Amino acid sequence: SKTPNAHCRFELTTPNLKVQYIDTRCLSAMSIHLDTTIQDTPTYQSLPLDISQNPMIDRHKAIHRSKSVKQFLLDQTIQPSGIGNYLACEICAAAAIHPNTPIKTLTTSAMNRLDDAMSYIHELSMDSAYYHWFSVFNRTTCSRCNHPVTKEKFTPNQQTTHWCESCQK
Repeated sequence: SKTPNAHCRFELTTPNLKVQYIDTRCLSAMSIHLDTTIQDTPTYQSLPLDISQNPMIDRHKAIHRSKSVKQFLLDQTIQPSGIGNYLACEICAAAAIHPNTPIKTLTTSAMNRLDDAMSYIHELSMDSAYYHWFSVFNRTTCSRCNHPVTKEKFTPNQQTTHWCESCQK
């Protein structure tokens, strides 16, 4: 960015430290509650569990959704919330599931692979801040089979999906 502080949403400065919260998407609203403890701060929304708290898909919620697997993973209103585009692509790759597969059509075996893939990708992402472990996201070839990675927007307003046509049929 030409203006490095353009996306600074919050800055905390002490004599020895300066902490900035940078949010390049600026999608959230921030509130400051002076003279209030965290226990007294109002909660505006009850958020579902994220992948670090429960890396398992709620099968009951999944079978009633008409979304694709990737869109289901990106949905921030249901568990597991907070999965970003790159993680959703990598989870689908690790599970060997095409990202545009309707979630409600997955077999028990495929759902188990998806659960295992979420745990596996969560571990990889926690082990390193670098993305050398990516299989498909922002790669030209799949790290598993060396097949070209396909990049496509399934609908005009979606983020680009990265997947391997050979591994994820």
